[in-house]
Amino acid sequence: MPIELYDLREGNTRVVCLDYSEPCVEQLKASWTEGRENMTFVCGDATRLKEVNFPQGYGKFDAIIDKGLIDALMCGESWDRDVERLLSSAAAVLKPSIGEYLLVSYKLTTSTKEFLEEVGDEIGLQWKFGLEDEGKSRVSFSKALCL
Repeated sequence: MPIELYDLREGNTRVVCLDYSEPCVEQLKASWTEGRENMTFVCGDATRLKEVNFPQGYGKFDAIIDKGLIDALMCGESWDRDVERLLSSAAAVLKPSIGEYLLVSYKLTTSTKEFLEEVGDEIGLQWKFGLEDEGKSRVSFSKALCL
């Protein structure tokens, strides 16, 4: 997905790809950076974005795209605490009033949406769910605006 976003804008945007696995980051760098000077790959923990060593000049972000991270965190024992840390971390690095957290996940249950709204109210993220077609897709598209 990062290549498509970058190429769609013909390189007139900066894309930062984050993963917690150094070997994964190195493989992505080797595969995707040629000819894409505004695409950066960083190793770090998404639940601690303020501690990540982003390149100089990267302050607040316009958008964060989560494709499956919340789904993965929800498989763990302390998923609620992990998801809350992730969203709090994201809110801290998104631009106020315009920054968006875009969530691509499996269909969200009502209780999950309620949890995300509750956390969002506490940290300054305003959720909008159901951006997808109402078809039979198992994929859910949601977004949260950083207040």
